[in-house]
Amino acid sequence: ILRQQGWDTGAFVGAYPVSRPSGLDRGFAVFDDPFAAGDATTREARTERRAKEVVDKALAWLARPRTGPFFAWLHLFDPHAPYEAPAPYGPRHARSPYDGEVAYADAQLGRVLAWLDEKGLRSRTLVVVTSDHGEGLGDHGEDEHMFFVYDSTLKVPLVLSWPGRLPTAARASACRSADRD
Repeated sequence: ILRQQGWDTGAFVGAYPVSRPSGLDRGFAVFDDPFAAGDATTREARTERRAKEVVDKALAWLARPRTGPFFAWLHLFDPHAPYEAPAPYGPRHARSPYDGEVAYADAQLGRVLAWLDEKGLRSRTLVVVTSDHGEGLGDHGEDEHMFFVYDSTLKVPLVLSWPGRLPTAARASACRSADRD
């Protein structure tokens, strides 16, 4: 729909679960996916890539000359097991490796925001950040997110940032199922 309206669209994915075979590539002008070229015989051995590589590819695409609006989807997969954040994030968070992965992904997102600031695009760009799920991290006996349905895995952030258009630091209360009609 965005492409039909003249938008430049690009997706930059960090893991195989959202690669081309998932169908999420539909409609993107650029779908940066090193995991699958459409069939299993051409898939690379790796199933994920670090956020730095994803952001590097996205920033190179964003830097291309364009006259119209753009939509970019960046998929950062790092905060998934095994939790092995690169230095300095891993060593800084040795007691909580998951936190190291989150800090690393956050720093990479910071690179994108800094680029938007540098190019004077932040006031014209809606940035949306969310997550696919939380992690159990030992709650209810679950280390990750595979079996149980608790808030630790179901409640995820949804952060919207659009300077000058959305209020700063505003919070909306979570919708509870009892509140829905």
